[in-house]
Amino acid sequence: MSTFFRHFNLTFFQHFNLLRWLVFFHENMKLFPMKIAHMTHKRGSNLCENMKGILLNS
Repeated sequence: MSTFFRHFNLTFFQHFNLLRWLVFFHENMKLFPMKIAHMTHKRGSNLCENMKGILLNS
């Protein structure tokens, strides 16, 4: 029973974080493309270039 409750707790917090992220996404819709470009730049400049191309073409 405790393991089930722990699993339920985990999924509850995951859903809560997802909802919070969606609210954040809607509040920062204009800034979001820049944030994505910044985040991808940390992982690799190649991804950043692809993101810039997508943003410029859209």
